[in-house]
Amino acid sequence: MASLDKTSVRSQVEKVRKDFEQLRSDGKVSPEVQAIMSSMLMIVELILAIFWSEPPRRIALTPAFLLANRQGQFVAHRSGQQGQR
Repeated sequence: MASLDKTSVRSQVEKVRKDFEQLRSDGKVSPEVQAIMSSMLMIVELILAIFWSEPPRRIALTPAFLLANRQGQFVAHRSGQQGQR
């Protein structure tokens, strides 16, 4: 599978959007094509947002973490170190 640079793909999508907006403002695009292109650009941006977003960070739910939360404390587990707040 080919490897793509996120910034270059996003910049290409933005270039296509700007070119389309220019054609639309010049009156060279029919209303039907405007609706289809707007929908397609929205779908492409949604796909980029889903597949190229950062994964959410997970909190380690260890027994020590759960026990500390019951006592009203917060215990952070990072790289095997514990810290209390």
